[in-house]
Amino acid sequence: MTITPERILEAFKQKGLRVTGPRRTLACLLVETVGSDFTIEELWDMVLKRDPAIGRATVFRAVEILQELQLLDRVEFSNGSHRFRFCHEAGQHHHHATCSSCGKVIEVPTCLSAEQLATVSRVANFTVEGHRLEFFGRCANCRV
Repeated sequence: MTITPERILEAFKQKGLRVTGPRRTLACLLVETVGSDFTIEELWDMVLKRDPAIGRATVFRAVEILQELQLLDRVEFSNGSHRFRFCHEAGQHHHHATCSSCGKVIEVPTCLSAEQLATVSRVANFTVEGHRLEFFGRCANCRV
């Protein structure tokens, strides 16, 4: 799925938000991040440079909505930090492998088997309704 300003604005509408000038500006800025990852602080800095009148709450709410709709992924790093990114597999279940050396993020389109998920449910006495796996290590370039 291609991420466009229109797709982002449609997500906002889907969550009952009006399409306003600030949200249009934010949608255009978010599209500029496709192919890279960002922190909320970095996105906030971009917003301030483009339109200082946009409220911080608008930025946080936008990120929250895009995550809820599985358009934007939150990627965890081994040091406990996280960044956000629009993944190629947006809306499709996948995981991330992050390099603890250079920070490279690799999308992993594979998952646990049904048997493994059943084992987790049994061992934890827990009904699994969803999951996220994050893999940490060193990419091919950093292993050299």
